[in-house]
This record gives sequence, C-alpha cells and structure tokens, in this order.
Amino acid sequence: MQLPESADDSTSWLFAPYLPDKRRIIILVEQYFAHVHPLRCFGFVHKPSFMQRLDEDLEFCRDQESLLHIICALGAKFLALDHLFRLSPELVLAAGNQWAKTAKSRVLADLDDLNIEKLMTAILLYDHDLRVGSYASAFVLSGITARISQALQLNLESSADILCDSKSTSPITNESKRRMMWSCYVMDSWVGSGVNQLTLLEDKDLKIQLPCHSHNFSLGTPCITETLDEGKVLGFISQEQVPFQPTQNMGIEAYFIRLVSIRKRVLRYVKHLDTSRPPWEPESEFQQLKRDFVSWKRFLPQNLKWHSGAIWARKESSQLGALTLLWCTYHQTLVDLYRIGMPTLFRIRRYVEFPLEQQNFLDDCRRVCFNSAREVSRIIVEASRHGIYALADTWLCIIAHDSTKVMLYYFKHITDSPAALSPSEAEETTVLVQRNLEAIMQMRSLVATAEHCYHSVIKMIIAAGLRPQLTHVSTDDQDQPEKDEAYDFLKLMRRNMGTDTTIRSSDSQSPVQESPEAVLNPLAIYRMARTALHGKDPRGSASNSSLTSTTASPGTFQSRAARRQSNYTPHVTNLLPSSTTEHPQQTPISRPHGSGVVQAFDNAPVLSRPEDQSLGSDPFPQFQQFGTNGSWDPAEMAVMNMLNDGVTPWTAEYLTDGQSGVDPFLFPF
Repeated sequence: MQLPESADDSTSWLFAPYLPDKRRIIILVEQYFAHVHPLRCFGFVHKPSFMQRLDEDLEFCRDQESLLHIICALGAKFLALDHLFRLSPELVLAAGNQWAKTAKSRVLADLDDLNIEKLMTAILLYDHDLRVGSYASAFVLSGITARISQALQLNLESSADILCDSKSTSPITNESKRRMMWSCYVMDSWVGSGVNQLTLLEDKDLKIQLPCHSHNFSLGTPCITETLDEGKVLGFISQEQVPFQPTQNMGIEAYFIRLVSIRKRVLRYVKHLDTSRPPWEPESEFQQLKRDFVSWKRFLPQNLKWHSGAIWARKESSQLGALTLLWCTYHQTLVDLYRIGMPTLFRIRRYVEFPLEQQNFLDDCRRVCFNSAREVSRIIVEASRHGIYALADTWLCIIAHDSTKVMLYYFKHITDSPAALSPSEAEETTVLVQRNLEAIMQMRSLVATAEHCYHSVIKMIIAAGLRPQLTHVSTDDQDQPEKDEAYDFLKLMRRNMGTDTTIRSSDSQSPVQESPEAVLNPLAIYRMARTALHGKDPRGSASNSSLTSTTASPGTFQSRAARRQSNYTPHVTNLLPSSTTEHPQQTPISRPHGSGVVQAFDNAPVLSRPEDQSLGSDPFPQFQQFGTNGSWDPAEMAVMNMLNDGVTPWTAEYLTDGQSGVDPFLFPF
C-alpha cells in the first residue's frame, strides 16, 4: 500500500496494512475506549477482560481476532486527530482503514459461524463505515447485525438467573449480550427512521432489561434494571429480588435507549399524519408524545441533565460525548415532533391543515420547533468548548445541519406573528448559526458526512441573506489552503443562488412513491446508500429522474483531496437567466425588525438573487403533496422495485461530489 504523501514517520504506521507492535496497539485500544466505547450503546466490550486478553495472548488476538482490528481502526482516527496540524481531515478518516478491511473480510468470510465477537465487530464496522462515508456498506451492515442478533436470540434473557446466583451464569457475559442487543436496536431505529419497510427490530420483541450502570458492568456486578417500559422489570423476577429503585442501577445508555424509542414513535407519527388525530385534540398521538417527553425528562437523574456540574463530571469519565448526544437527540426529536407546523420547511407527505381557530397552536408549534433547534446549537457550542472529542458521534453533524436549517427559516420567515423573534433573539440566532458552521467544520475530521453538511449550511446562510464567516486553517503546506477553497465555493454559490431550488412535481400516482426515499432526509443512511450505489447500478437511482435532470449528481461522494488531484472545481448548474448571474444586484443583509440587531456576520453586502425570479419571493417553496395513502405496509412493492428492475425510487437531489445538489431548505426526514 502506498502511504499518503503527508504522512511522516510518526503517523505512517496508522496507514499500514498490518497492526503495529504491542505498545502502539495498547495506545489505539485506549483511544477507542476513551472516545467510541461511551457513545450510543457501543459499550458492550468489557474493557478489563479485553485488556487482560491482550496482555496474556496478544499474538493470537492480532492474528485471529477481527474485533481487535476494528477497535484499532476506530482508535487510529482519534489518535490521528492529535496530528491534525499536519494531516488533512480526509487523512484522519483514512487512518486505520486497512485494519477495518481486514476485520470486515473476516466477518463476512463465513456467516455460517455466528458468534458474539463477530456481532461486536459488525456493529463497530457499521460505525466505522458511516464515519468514512461508506454508506451502502453501513446500510448492509445494519441489516447483518440485526439478523445476527436475532439468530443468537439476544432479544431474550440468557437465563432467568438475572442476579447470577448460579456459578454457571456470568454477569459480564449476560450484560455484554444485552448491550449488544440494545446497540442493534439503536442502529436499526436510526436506519429505519420511522419507516416500517426499513425497520427490522420492534420494541415489543425486546424482552430484556436495559443496560446497567457502566461501573457495575466493569466490576461484573449483577443487578436488576427496568425494561424499555418505564417503571417495569422483567416479569419472571421474583418480587423479593426487585430493588426499591431499579433505576439506580441504570446509566446513561438506558435513558438514551428510552429516548430512542420515543424518537422512533415520533418519526413514525410525522410520516403518518393523514391517519392521525388532529394534534390539538387532548387524546391525539401528538399530545401523547408530548407527555412521553415530559415523563422521560421528569425521571432523568440529576447527573444526566445538561448543566455545568454534569458536563465536567462526564468529561472526567470520558462520557461528555455521550451526554452531548443524549441532549442533542432530545431536542432534535422535539424539532421532529413540532415540525408539523413548518410543512414548507420539512417535506411532510400529509401535512396538517390548521384551521383559523388553531392559529395559536400553530404559532406554538413553530416556536417550540425553533427553540428546540436553538437548544441543539447551544449544546453543540458548549460541548465544542471542551474539545472536538465531545462531538465524536456520527449523527451530530446532521443534527447541527438541521438545527441551522430551522433557525434560519424562522429567522427569515416568522416575522409577522406574536411568535416572531425579538432583536436580541435574532442577534443570538445569527451567532448560533455561525457557531454551528464552525462546529460542522471541525467535525469534518470525525465523519465524512460533515463535509456535505458544511457546504449545505454555507448555502443556507447565504440564501437567508447572511454572510458566513469562513475561518479555515491549512493543514498541510502542500495542500491547497482551505480558506481559498471555501471562498471559491462561496463566490460560486453567490453567483448561482437560484440553483437546485426549482423542483418539479413528481407523478402523484407513480408507484415509486412507495419507496422509503419519498419521506427520508437525503442525509439519512438509506438515502446515502442509494446515492452511493447510483454510479454502479445501470438502472440508475433517484438521481436519474426528471427532478434532477438539471443537476449533476455523481454517484459517489468524493473527498476534497480527490477533487484537488483532479483539479476539481465545485460546480452548480445555473438555472437563472444569464443576465441575472452576470450582473447580480447587491442588497444589504436583511434582518427581522429592521434596526437594533447587531450583526454577528460580516457587514459587507451580500450578492442575492434579484427578486428570486425563478422561484417567486419564497426561497422555501411548498412541495406538491404526495398522493400516497400514508401506509408503509406491506413493503413488497418497494422491495420489488429496487431488486427486480422495477421503477426507480422517488427522486431526490443529493449532496454529492462537493456540490449542494439539493436545496438545503427542502430536506425531508
């Protein structure tokens, strides 16, 4: 393998095909346990046992175990962050990739031999492939992990002996299995995004208790926790064994899983509004979900709430990234619930029609949606103060992207109602938008998706009449300065602001509406996987349709390094008349309430679309509504369409190859 040109002797071993010596392996493993292990529900590897095994028989682990290879591959990326001053973001993400390939080949070599270690490896491979932008592989791995967990029956307790009174039961093994099952559940809910077709694991089938506190797991202390249902324990446990407060045995993973369950129901709700009761009715699904949020937050331990003491405590225990994800997920899920009041911003297949007498309810929905998006940004800003490692989860860049979208929409369009922003709120919003952009820029070294989010946010900011402050630092003297690249992109976006926002109506009767792509965010894993396959599938994909015929949409995501090597220039197809783009007008930055707002961005004028001739006056146009019935069952039609040369899934424009091929304000989810 040819090593990257910018990798010197101190970092070249991170790109080698074989694992390094014992000293370096231990360093990589420690990086993994510090930065990946605490996230989501990845904490299924028992660190003391794993480290003991490495110490006693390293050669066997290095030669035979796929788990060690993927752990080192993930650890390598975080170790490479220490060399960010001379390694570009794409090289940081490339660190350890050869070891991940070895792990993947070993997992897939013999799927007749299913075991716990193979499942652990597959789960971590999923995170790795998401991190490096191998979306199709990550999508397939999510299915493999779900099926392995079912084959091993991890959705059931291994034994009724929860407290391991018998010597034949191991508390460490049992807890590790539970954590793997819950990890598969979280993964499946992320990929499914509330779409029945894509969901393999149902809540009702998980008949195991929630993960215990991490220190109980480390010490091998058996204990009883609650199940996914609040206030309940496993039915076969005798009353004498149940502690007074089983929740005291539950850590951050357990509360995150419950939040994921609520999120799963929220996403299903917003995708089936046509079969739901009006949200303002007391017994509606909307009101029940509101009560679920209140209940989740009410029973949350004080040490898991977002405040200064908890932040520093979790930082000390390497769990700040997990706490950040917990609260970003909470507020982002509120955004997803209350977005029913913003049908022009989020593509909702059957949006709610609010009667005039429910105008206050509509205003409240919009305001809560905005406030929740603002809370997401505040959390990301605070977490980033403690270092980039707090932003390590692969979903955070998308959350930052979507919170920016909501804030900018509200900032620009909710100006004539009692819920409009005050001057001080507008000022804070512009600052938070800029901080989101800076955080996403940092996250480009942690996850490949952040690159596409970064360019999309720049376009959103410009479309909202603001000017982003682009502060880049070159990572390599031989590298083209990032600042030049960013400003070239900014100039190009200004010159072509009418691009990518003209959307043609799709045939409401077309069977392709049955594809999950019709209701998923282009940054959802399934959509990204379909995009990645586009270049290899002769039948094409969503990018081939008339909807995207005016926008180049290559099938694979290309890194900045690859674009530079090919002298690539980000291209945006111009849809405006030539006279419009050759002589753009200059207009001052618009602000709600006119004066009194201190600009957080440059005071320089911004080049904008002259009266938005191609779109009308609204850069957030309303989509044509879909003609589907709101039901995603049965799934046979979409499956046959995708596998048997049927019609291609419903179209969407993707963020591919360095260009923003989809209007950032029109993301469905």
